[in-house]
Amino acid sequence: MLLCAANLQVQAQTPYVHIDAESPTYLEYEVSARPNGWYHALRDIAIGPDRDMPADGDYVAAWISGTMSYTGGRSIGLRAYPSVGPNRDRIEIRAVHGDNDGFRLANATTRYFGYAFMLHNQTQAPIGTSDAHIMQVWQRPSGSVQQGKVPFTLSLGNDYRLHAKARTHVGTWNIWHSEPVSKGEWHTLVYELRPSYNGDSQSGTIAIWFDGVEVTRWVGDWGNPPSLGYTEYFDVRCGIYRSAQNTHTIIMYDDVRFGLTRESVTP
Repeated sequence: MLLCAANLQVQAQTPYVHIDAESPTYLEYEVSARPNGWYHALRDIAIGPDRDMPADGDYVAAWISGTMSYTGGRSIGLRAYPSVGPNRDRIEIRAVHGDNDGFRLANATTRYFGYAFMLHNQTQAPIGTSDAHIMQVWQRPSGSVQQGKVPFTLSLGNDYRLHAKARTHVGTWNIWHSEPVSKGEWHTLVYELRPSYNGDSQSGTIAIWFDGVEVTRWVGDWGNPPSLGYTEYFDVRCGIYRSAQNTHTIIMYDDVRFGLTRESVTP
């Protein structure tokens, strides 16, 4: 599922992108079948009145809450329902499009991304080792390959801890683990992102601030080289991406920002 807010602000000055749920934000709910699961897209038509939470039988994967917010009076709710089989659940806010946005994240460039989030009181921990990604950087494929790669993820584990991983075509690195995240409370995450694939003679960086405190600054390669069929451009997304499982994952997002400085993207 990809989510786009109608009041998306793309500015010459930082932040390049600011997505919130304040009026006149409105979302269209759209479902499509993909080879590995059901994806959802939100576009430019209202999906109905504000609500605290869709009922279990509604199967609404995204909504605007008029009672829960970090700033202002509204926030965006995302929900993955219990599912089975080989499918994956994807309900995401794509803040940056690696193909179309001139301010996009590119190899050997530094950008910042931030948002507020809350684990809803009714959310359930992922089962077993099946972490649920709640943020990802997605590297776009070139014409020679069909699937993109995910060189950075932040995931929610079965212990309610956040787990950050960086990846290249030669390995995966665990770069941060949080303490358990409380449900029903707002938190903020800010990232410094500088991808750099192995062999480009550059240095990559990922730094993370959780609730205003820098919790990790990792320096190393992350991303995939063009020689393997990938562009040097990346989507930046927050939201839910997980393997099918018999749990509810429900997360509220607010004040999503992307820009050139940490100050410009801090909720």
